[in-house]
Amino acid sequence: MVFSQLKSYIPFRYIGFHHGLELLLVISIILLSILLVGCTTESMKDIYLLSLSYTGTEPTTTDTTIITANVSSCMTLAAASKTLLTVRVGYFGYCIVDNGVTSCSSDAGSLATLLRQTNSSDPLNMLYMVKSFHDQTIFSALPYLTRPGTASDSDSEREVKPFPWKAVSWLAWFMTLVATLFSLVAALWQHLSSAATATMVNTLTYGTVSGTVGAGAMAFAWIATGVLFIAVIGLLLMIMSMLAFELFYDAR
Repeated sequence: MVFSQLKSYIPFRYIGFHHGLELLLVISIILLSILLVGCTTESMKDIYLLSLSYTGTEPTTTDTTIITANVSSCMTLAAASKTLLTVRVGYFGYCIVDNGVTSCSSDAGSLATLLRQTNSSDPLNMLYMVKSFHDQTIFSALPYLTRPGTASDSDSEREVKPFPWKAVSWLAWFMTLVATLFSLVAALWQHLSSAATATMVNTLTYGTVSGTVGAGAMAFAWIATGVLFIAVIGLLLMIMSMLAFELFYDAR
């Protein structure tokens, strides 16, 4: 009942398989666009690659592998300051959360100026840490979106549904494959680099600074990669179906 009513409103006869593939590509573009604009505004503060914050706990120096224990003295002072500061970084922006107030900018220097003007404390220079992480580690890879062309059968009196050109279909498949590989590399790199940096910062500060990998950013990256992979498989199946149809048509 519902499907029959839906058919009366949606012209399914004009919707082809390639339209579904185009929809998948649009979804991947939207997901990656949201990922790239993370931390550029206050509304996007939850989309970040790496977040650093002060834990407010005393550093642990009881491990037997620690040779120079007095190195952690500055960490002790940082913990004693009870600083409530969180710094987040995305592909093109930074966010700081100071005593519940969020400020975001594409320039880390402007946020540093803001911290000085408000007399906020950043004893271990976390803002500098995330800026170094951003400058030395982060890179972006954007997918390529193409729209298949259409062809019609001029020798037939019957209406032929839109049929992608083979050359455009192969080009679309190749570019989508390249985009998928770049997206896979970017997602894997951002996940590994963020996790490694978070662990390293926590270790080097003796637990005074806690590092967190952005779950939202990782989800967007991996879902977009998965959607692109489905589009690659779908395009390949469509091209193979076109070739099989041509062989069957020529055999007649």
